[in-house]
Amino acid sequence: MSDFPITPELHVRVGHGLTLRTIDEAAEFARKMARERNSREWDGVLYVLYRLEAVRTREDAREAANALRALLEAEDLLVVQSDQPR
Repeated sequence: MSDFPITPELHVRVGHGLTLRTIDEAAEFARKMARERNSREWDGVLYVLYRLEAVRTREDAREAANALRALLEAEDLLVVQSDQPR
């Protein structure tokens, strides 16, 4: 896996907040969530984790980050920054 940047970075509503700036950080976050929740509680996490771990190109990185962004939005875990487009 390559350490591609996530633009715009993802601000996650967990603990005191978490900012995911790279694909590697996002994959580690998804791994942790997969361990802590069963798949029925977070249906798309394993699919997103697979996509994050399979990233090889910038296009892969963009698509995987967008998949994670969509999942976080669906779970109301994404903090939308006022200066970032939706």
